[in-house]
Amino acid sequence: MTLKVGVLGAARKLALLARDAGVQPIAYATDDLDRSGLSGQDIALVDATADFFEILDHPRIHLLDLRPGPAIDALIDSAYVTMEPGDVLVDVSGSYWGDTARRWRRMRHRAIYYVDVALPEAGRDDLLAGGDPRAIEIATPVLARLARGGRVLRVGAAGAAHFALQLEEALGTAVSHARSEVQQLAEAWPGEVDAPLLLRAVAPRAGDRAGWVLDDAMHMEAAVPLLAQAVMPVTNDQVFY
Repeated sequence: MTLKVGVLGAARKLALLARDAGVQPIAYATDDLDRSGLSGQDIALVDATADFFEILDHPRIHLLDLRPGPAIDALIDSAYVTMEPGDVLVDVSGSYWGDTARRWRRMRHRAIYYVDVALPEAGRDDLLAGGDPRAIEIATPVLARLARGGRVLRVGAAGAAHFALQLEEALGTAVSHARSEVQQLAEAWPGEVDAPLLLRAVAPRAGDRAGWVLDDAMHMEAAVPLLAQAVMPVTNDQVFY
């Protein structure tokens, strides 16, 4: 049986992703820009969210494809009145987790499920989902297709998947800054060194030697605040041979 899913918006071209994953998307364009982006893509379009009521089988699964912001709440205002208890709205917007939890509470009053999702990204093969276990169970046939071979992991309550996205990006930012600081240290080393080759050859790992970075940074006059903070608890009184 063909899996059908409603798609609200086209911010991340989720309808195309669903189509390529073997799910039949029925899309509602929230504006002319969305409609132009979906036209000619072998994707069925509807003129109103109420059309999903007849096209999709209950429990209906809707994918929310909007950018974070008030537009999500505006769309929910108009769309959820045409949904039935047991329907599922899957939010891949990556919104602030507090907003996601608030929307989950709001939908719960109508017995409509709200699931937040972090799609697979570079460095992570699994699809992360937050929300009620029953909601994720209902949506799993569609989510498993979107995971493209990865697992569908329920990481916690409503907002947990969007919170995970924040943590991923915070970690990525910290790593990027740390790499920049390591490059400064490599270039400041007083001996002959091929800094680019050296940096490609080393890999991150924990150890007590990291504490020596503080002394080296001071002597080489290299600014490494992130690295310094990371190694601050490390004692620097061990001798390695």
